[in-house]
Amino acid sequence: MIRIRFVLLLVLMAMAASCSRSSINERELFANADTITVDLDNIRPISLNAVFDKISFLRLETNKNCMIAVIDDVLFMENSIAVVDKNMSKAVFLFDYNGKFVNRLSYLGNGPREYLNINHVFKVTNSIIAIQDRMKDVVLYFDDKGTFLYQTEGLQYGCDIECIGCNRIAVDVRSVGGINNPKTEDYAFVVSDSLYQKVYAVGTDTYSEKLNYGATKRLFRYNDIVYGIPNFENYVYQFDSEGVCVKYVLDIISDDVSDFRYSTREELKQLEQRYPFFKGHFYEFDNYSCFVIKSASFNAHILYNHQTKDVYLLDSEYANPLITFFWNPYMVDAGNAFVTSSLPATLLSYKEQFYDGASVEIRKDLDLLYNDMKVDDNPVLFFYHLKDTISE
Repeated sequence: MIRIRFVLLLVLMAMAASCSRSSINERELFANADTITVDLDNIRPISLNAVFDKISFLRLETNKNCMIAVIDDVLFMENSIAVVDKNMSKAVFLFDYNGKFVNRLSYLGNGPREYLNINHVFKVTNSIIAIQDRMKDVVLYFDDKGTFLYQTEGLQYGCDIECIGCNRIAVDVRSVGGINNPKTEDYAFVVSDSLYQKVYAVGTDTYSEKLNYGATKRLFRYNDIVYGIPNFENYVYQFDSEGVCVKYVLDIISDDVSDFRYSTREELKQLEQRYPFFKGHFYEFDNYSCFVIKSASFNAHILYNHQTKDVYLLDSEYANPLITFFWNPYMVDAGNAFVTSSLPATLLSYKEQFYDGASVEIRKDLDLLYNDMKVDDNPVLFFYHLKDTISE
């Protein structure tokens, strides 16, 4: 095993050395950013009928080896789907793309190859998945069939983690400090090499004793690109093997939270109740980006067309009743679709309502969805596939 780990380490170091070290030119950081103008009072609405090509679902097999309580994240690997249940089952479940159970990554304990807690699960490559345990300061690596590969130490800190090309690692260090040097620099993100040595850092960490706003997911993957959103700043960083840039800038045409100065959590809460703000909910796709702007009265899902530069407000008009579960999707790392999930107990409570007035085609889908469904079955994944081209 020592020999295998040594060879793997040499491979990682060689891959890292093959990449040129990125340096940040502040003047160029925003040079190629798309500025997206959002006027919430005059934005064009667009129905989900015009946006979605179809809705599909995947029922995950249920048996004694794969009982999932809550889905915290979903990762799409080359040969399997990794479903993360951090707190209840404290395990990662692997399913094939037909929903059949493949394996369970569950190694609770204080010994070698074991973890005490799951802080983050992230992709290293399309065939390697990693589990971070900050309590033991270890990262355990597995292939996409669930076979243990190796473990590393030294990534104790970080609120969220994503691997980027050439063995760079992006870490969200808001409120917890930088890699191997906790809370000495007020950055939002640190990018390290494969040995967890800092290459560069970007963004501002707004955390303080008086402004301890709860951290949510701030790093998102789509294919081989990782995106990061700092606290209450209206732009999105893009990390790739070449370095970092600002990809999108949101220009909200009205007073918004980022326009004001605040130094305490109470001041921020008061602003949130009066003004809109981009809180970091972001989804990237082949031809579109989606941003969720929160306001006192509603959450605006803003769709941005990469090619035409048009900006739309998504409304709820859609013929399929399964649109009910769309509004709180996961970020997906591949495929042109939003992904979310629902518990069978919730689905069964909607059953009569969904069938009422449904078309013949939709009833066929509902029959497949509800066939032999039990209240204690595993959650169901829903896929909301975007059209290649939107026609208003």
